[in-house]
Amino acid sequence: MFKIIVVLISYLISYVAQSQNMTDASVHTGEGRVKARVQNIRNNTGSVYFAIYDSQENFNDRIAYDSRQAAVTDNCVEVVFEDLLPSTYAIVCFHDTNNNGRMDFDESGMSLEDYGTSAQNRPFGPPLYKDAQFEVKDKELTFDIKF
Repeated sequence: MFKIIVVLISYLISYVAQSQNMTDASVHTGEGRVKARVQNIRNNTGSVYFAIYDSQENFNDRIAYDSRQAAVTDNCVEVVFEDLLPSTYAIVCFHDTNNNGRMDFDESGMSLEDYGTSAQNRPFGPPLYKDAQFEVKDKELTFDIKF
């Protein structure tokens, strides 16, 4: 059972790493703004990759609406998604400690790098769109994501 959960987590965490078909941020025409930050990161090596999804379908297909990458400084990182259209979104991120551009796992399928979502409570098991979703209207939102 544990191995199945680990495999599911491994598969779903690849959402961020595999989301290469992302839209260019400059084509967004909305007024929404979302800040995502991670504090208390274990070390200052590598970068944190963020992907924001605009639907359950795109989340499942790993087609990000937009993405960001930021180097870790002082054990924290912050990115901003701007010009978002009013809609429902979800954020997934991971700490790429070795800068290889993907989430790494050990031979048993356990994640070797930390990850998080815009979900308020981190459920046991893989990240789900319905848990991480939030509404963007015309104001700025800030998410403190925990690894």
